[in-house]
Amino acid sequence: MGKRLSPTKEDGNEVKALRKKNAELQKIIERMTQEHEDQRKAKFTIPKGRMTSPRGSFIRLVIPDTHGCFIEKAAARAMLKDASNFDVKEVVFLGDHVDCGGFLSAHSLAYVAEADYTYQDDINSANVFLDEVTKACPGAKNYFICGNHERRVERWCLTQAVKNAVDAQMLLKALDPVYLLHLKERGIEYIHTLDNTHSKGNTRNTLELGKCLFLHGYSHAQHATQTTLNDLAKNAVVGHIHRRQSFARTTHASDIEAWCPGCLTERRKFYCHGRPTHHSHGYGLQIVKKDGAFLHINVPIINGKSYLSALKSV
Repeated sequence: MGKRLSPTKEDGNEVKALRKKNAELQKIIERMTQEHEDQRKAKFTIPKGRMTSPRGSFIRLVIPDTHGCFIEKAAARAMLKDASNFDVKEVVFLGDHVDCGGFLSAHSLAYVAEADYTYQDDINSANVFLDEVTKACPGAKNYFICGNHERRVERWCLTQAVKNAVDAQMLLKALDPVYLLHLKERGIEYIHTLDNTHSKGNTRNTLELGKCLFLHGYSHAQHATQTTLNDLAKNAVVGHIHRRQSFARTTHASDIEAWCPGCLTERRKFYCHGRPTHHSHGYGLQIVKKDGAFLHINVPIINGKSYLSALKSV
């Protein structure tokens, strides 16, 4: 028979170390088991009390296309009613708040019904709407971005003046919405088509407030907000397309989104003929923090009813 080996001192120390480690692991398992049991037995409670807004935060109202006398009155009333319930500090008009059709239109009139209204009707309706916004948001800072329909007037005046800048300016003072809507007298800051002083990236016809860009819009694509976001690579709100829409892009370096709140104008347009427009009524509401960060909400208005009002019954 072979010689029997006896355990060495080193073997004994290794066994002791393993037993100690095993005891430590056992204690950890017992503690985790007890914590799990305590959590299982604990009552699930919801903290009481209302959420309070961070100091320095405020409400920003974003108003999309209204198109003068083609405004959808029920939708506009719903938006104004909501606005009057908040202490709005900033109002951004996204443009196309006059239609400027008729002799100012870039398109030839093709329907008798389209010739039913005058430019004076258009201006009167826009002035009434601006008055109502002022009543709903007293003391707010107002911005008005030039849309492609406001731009019609400048183009028409320049054409009639045979491209003479002095004569064109004379016509503009008689016909331009900037003057006929009394924007300067109302304290409304106007962002002209060629204005690049209101955005850090020197993008023309845009307004940059905090961490968000505002512009009338230029894309007619089915996914216009995606096109805008890809082009500008910044948070942005647009009008123009009359469709409630949003698109977000998240990467390791950024989390940005673009929105269109919809519109506050009639959804059935002459130029669409019998084709459904897919236009939707609504407006934008932003809760803005002191550092410029914000929560944007596209508020739907359906059949003249704002769906933000549903929060009151919650």
